[in-house]
Amino acid sequence: GQSMAANQITSIQAIINGTSNFILTEMHEKARPYADVLAEAQRLETYLVEPFVHLALDPEFAMQAKGTVPGRAIVEGKTIHFSDYDTLDPVRFAEARRLAGVGGFKAAVGAPMLREDRAIGVIVLRRSQPGAFSDRQIALLESFAAQAVIAIQNVRLFTELRDSLERLKAAQANLIQSEKMASLGQLTAGI
Repeated sequence: GQSMAANQITSIQAIINGTSNFILTEMHEKARPYADVLAEAQRLETYLVEPFVHLALDPEFAMQAKGTVPGRAIVEGKTIHFSDYDTLDPVRFAEARRLAGVGGFKAAVGAPMLREDRAIGVIVLRRSQPGAFSDRQIALLESFAAQAVIAIQNVRLFTELRDSLERLKAAQANLIQSEKMASLGQLTAGI
């Protein structure tokens, strides 16, 4: 029980760290836009046997799928927990139940990635058996979501700073070149 739960938390942590590192590395080293990297991360998404991690980072999806864990977490800006999809109202949560059936999961919890009180995405844990996620698992998931936002923002700021520095260096080089040309013109005029 406890050892298995600890292993699950360690596995979840490894997946989230790996995904976060992939996103940050792509943004930093390849200067790729956030949206492009996130889309690729979703395509490359890795599923654990139990539970598996899913990054839902498309706000348009959230607006269309408000009855799902990721959709509600993004729209409401708070952690959403469905411990048993089979007990959800079949009309109100029709889309969530359909997706759970297609995906083969029975329980899910999603923590929004909040920046300035606006969700930019959500990290979701899902598993194939019904049952509530523990308070510890939920707290860990919320912590990862908060840390992911900070890391992504840091990469964005670093990228903006690097770009500004490169523009400044180019402007400085142009200014030096202009001053050299002006000095050469004055020197030539004096001859």
